[in-house]
Amino acid sequence: MRQAAQEHEQGASVGCDTVAVVAGAGSSAAATTARQRRDGRVVSLREQTPLLREFSLALLPPPSPSFSPGIDSNSARHNITSLDLSHNELAAIDGLEALKSLTSLDVSRNWLRALPKGLTQLPELATLTASRNFLRPNAQEFLLLLPSLTALRDLDLSFNKKCGHESLADLLREQLPRVNVKVTITVLRDGSSPEGAFVGNAACDRDATLLRSQLEPWGTLALRRRLEDCFGEPPAKEGAEPSRAEVMKRLLECYSAVGPRKLLRCNGTLVAPGLLAELRTELVRSAAPSSAPQHQSPIYLETDAVA
Repeated sequence: MRQAAQEHEQGASVGCDTVAVVAGAGSSAAATTARQRRDGRVVSLREQTPLLREFSLALLPPPSPSFSPGIDSNSARHNITSLDLSHNELAAIDGLEALKSLTSLDVSRNWLRALPKGLTQLPELATLTASRNFLRPNAQEFLLLLPSLTALRDLDLSFNKKCGHESLADLLREQLPRVNVKVTITVLRDGSSPEGAFVGNAACDRDATLLRSQLEPWGTLALRRRLEDCFGEPPAKEGAEPSRAEVMKRLLECYSAVGPRKLLRCNGTLVAPGLLAELRTELVRSAAPSSAPQHQSPIYLETDAVA
């Protein structure tokens, strides 16, 4: 399934034979889509100004009176069949379970770390696009959530860096044989990264006092977001995204223009011997797989203490 890419990333489709779903193929389909848009059944909240960071059903426009005369607007909203929430900054999406008629959902280019839980209550959902988020490869979550979507036929998880593992792709192919699944698998040429993408093969090869060394662990998408959020850089155009080397170079230039960085040091204190065993137990527990909801931020123990 692997195939070398021009850079160091590739999109690989897994699952059954690819099924092309073309909306508006033919005058009849185009007329149907146009009518659904007029009726409020096809709704787009793509790239709102300002970008959405929270979602609620109140954001959805009510359909035209001609579509549902005599029905209150809240109930009529539930007849939406297609919803586009892409190109925003949503870290969670609640309330989707109310949209029982939804057949297509696009949540690409957001800040999601997990798929919305409400998806399990959408019996008609056939197309789910969740590319370019921060989804984590939680196989247990995927297998609990996705098989319940019996109408699902197309699933796009591409360009979620942490989901770019062939083992996850194989698992989804096995568990979802009727679904066309798209993932992006990272492949490095000859075990090396593209020129300028990284410095050093591991953290021990880098100078920890340099800003670049501290930025290396971040993914390219996260670095681009920092350029946008901290320095006001315009978002990259889809299909013309700069390489990691270009993003890193520009980010370092922006930091350099701000001025010299300050180095802060904090001296710790010795840990009491009686707390060492308890501290070790807590560290082991926090490192174990958690059953907590995936949208919660992990808790880290941070200390400068010396044992």
